[in-house]
Parts: sequence; C-alpha cells; structure tokens
Amino acid sequence: MSQEIDITGGSGNNEQKSVRRKTHRNSTAKSSRKAHIVLKVHRRGAEVLVAACDKNLVGKRLKDDMFDVVLTREFYEGMLVSDEEFVLHMRLATIANLFGKHTVGLGISAGFIDKDAVLNIAGVPHAQMVTM
Repeated sequence: MSQEIDITGGSGNNEQKSVRRKTHRNSTAKSSRKAHIVLKVHRRGAEVLVAACDKNLVGKRLKDDMFDVVLTREFYEGMLVSDEEFVLHMRLATIANLFGKHTVGLGISAGFIDKDAVLNIAGVPHAQMVTM
C-alpha cells in the first residue's frame, strides 16, 4: 500500500521552493558535510510532513510477509540533505515518515524517534513520528 499526498496551493509550494533554494546554498557552502538523506516536505494546512529516506532507497520496493511498500520519488525525492539539515527539518515537522538505517538512526539519536518504535520492513528500518 502506498500513500500519496496532493500538495497544491500557492503559498505552500512557494514556501517549499524557498526552503529548497536556501538549503541548496547552505549545502554548497558546507561541502565537507555529506548528504546521505533524500527529503521532501509536504504541507497541508497546519501539518508539515517530512518524508525522508537513505538516498539509495528512493524508488525501491520493500516487500516481506507483512508489508509491501514502494518508496516513490514523488513522495520522498525533494532535496538531498546533510544530517544537520535533516535535523532542522525534523524540528519543524508535525509528522514524519522515515526509512533507512542512516535516516532512522539519526532520527533516534536526535531524539525524534523511540528506538522501540522502529519496524523493519524487508530488513530496512522504518519509523513514523506524529506530534500532538
């Protein structure tokens, strides 16, 4: 089962493009920081969903006995970010959907994800966050 969020509207898309440009400039200026995470911000009303995964997982299908998940480019691929940029985006998120050893591990070490709440889908760590 895959879920897609339709992001439409003027100000939300313009805000997202502005953040992307700023992040790109910062990434270029800090070339010593490697970017391992693909991240896309989806906005719907007051909700800010961060979809992020290890860069090598975009476009992959993860299937096991319980789950069948496709990490679509439309949902996850927005920008390539460093660990520091990922944490900055997570601070603004009301919802997060994370996949991959590096991404989920960083979510845990930064305090956004409880390690006991991590699922493994076809051997790949997966976690979700919701703030209330």
